[in-house]
Amino acid sequence: MSRRSSSEDAAPDVYTALLFASVAAIAVGIILLMFELGSYNNNLGG
Repeated sequence: MSRRSSSEDAAPDVYTALLFASVAAIAVGIILLMFELGSYNNNLGG
């Protein structure tokens, strides 16, 4: 079995790009939800 040398790096494919895009979208969604929650002035429970 041939082993890959350490100087060869695997090129990122489209799935790696989609992974980073989805993580970025989740992070932006969390930040926007935090801003929306702040507009309630912490008066959520009675």
